[in-house]
Amino acid sequence: MSSVSIIQEVLLSGVTSNSTVKIDGKDQRVMINAVGPGFLETMGMRLIAGRAPGIQDRPGAPRVAAINETAAKTFFATASPIGQVIDDNGRPLEIVGVINDSVYARQREPVKPTLFFSALQAQGWSGHNIVMRTNVPLEVLDSQVRRAVTEVRRDLPVPQILSQVAQIQESTMRERVFTEMLMLFGGFALLLACIGLHGVTSYSVARRTSEMGIRLALGAQRRQVLWLVQRQVIVLAVAGLAIGVPLALMAAPLVGALLFGVAPTDYAAIAIAGAVMLVVATGAGFMPARRAARLDPLKALRTE
Repeated sequence: MSSVSIIQEVLLSGVTSNSTVKIDGKDQRVMINAVGPGFLETMGMRLIAGRAPGIQDRPGAPRVAAINETAAKTFFATASPIGQVIDDNGRPLEIVGVINDSVYARQREPVKPTLFFSALQAQGWSGHNIVMRTNVPLEVLDSQVRRAVTEVRRDLPVPQILSQVAQIQESTMRERVFTEMLMLFGGFALLLACIGLHGVTSYSVARRTSEMGIRLALGAQRRQVLWLVQRQVIVLAVAGLAIGVPLALMAAPLVGALLFGVAPTDYAAIAIAGAVMLVVATGAGFMPARRAARLDPLKALRTE
């Protein structure tokens, strides 16, 4: 374990915590986190200016805090926030550092002004967590942590140990389930489209067998017959895209709230999906077209 940090429970549980502080006599809403020594190193965050709350910020020492970039820009504009004193429920709180912006609770939410004060100076706070950065597998780390806690105090309970990846997956459960359902229904729809195109093309070839025989008897090349059938499939696919793409763009706002990291009108994704549909349609019609191109002209001419 390379580093350890104590942080407020809400940071990991996804429960937002906000407070009101006075800055230049005005009430300002901020998100708050109580952080301990090694917080930046453990969480992989960067210090922009000043310092973060450390081991020296204990009870009895002047109360200090760091703020994120959004808070610095929102409350102090171009002025340096380092050294500024804010009013935290009647108690002075000196800003000693600026930390880079990061997600507070959920990835979908925009970055909010956030204040990081010393957990060592947090009187009356409970439910703190221990956060560790390590390359040890979670199942091995679990037993090591429980053994270490038992050595300190045998009756102290150890809660479930979760990785950050597991917590992120839990917070994005709705998006992942929605994506899996879309993939399932999309794959099923693509399969039905393939079956339908193959059936329509096979039926068309069967009805035009005599025509194909006449074309071949009159000297048409087999690749020309192949293209004649494939062209019909491509026309159907293009017509479907001409109808489906505008409908998809119209319906995009309805699913926008369930998407993360992808715009509902991502034209590159729509273009790739359209290209896939064309390739699949061409593949679905290839076998009937190939059979038409391989027809024996004499046998085809006898077909009624």
